[in-house]
Amino acid sequence: MKLYKTFRILDSIYGLMLGIGVGCIIACAFAAATIFGASSFLPQLSISDSGLLMGKIFEKCNVYFNILAIVIIIYELTTFFAARLFACSTQRQLWLLLGGINVILIFLFTLYYTPYIMESQALGSFGTAEFDSMHKQSEMVFKILLFTLSLSAIWRGIIGSKPFNACK
Repeated sequence: MKLYKTFRILDSIYGLMLGIGVGCIIACAFAAATIFGASSFLPQLSISDSGLLMGKIFEKCNVYFNILAIVIIIYELTTFFAARLFACSTQRQLWLLLGGINVILIFLFTLYYTPYIMESQALGSFGTAEFDSMHKQSEMVFKILLFTLSLSAIWRGIIGSKPFNACK
């Protein structure tokens, strides 16, 4: 029973971390709308300046996302291999797959798209077709990540870890 309580606590912390990740994405969306619209009330702020500000926000969020990705890897693998200790563990393979998708999307965004966009802005090549394509791709990855992290958080919150006799 002690292992069950430990997993329930870890489930709660993991759910909280997933929820913070979802909140971070939503906060970035609200910040982007404000920052890119700031030129209407701050005429001296160019779109390039807005992009640099938004990039700095993403760089700070990326630190949390990278930590979250490592936590997802550790937690999902641990619960997958410990699933035989719990009832209702048939979904563990799907949770592991969803966790893997989250990790891939996080690392794509933090280690591929964000550095490319920041470097392009620093070089002043942010108006090219290649930049626009990469920016659209990064937005799509971020939206999919919002969906998969939300799904993971909700699913973990509803199901969680239960001892063998809980599902009978």
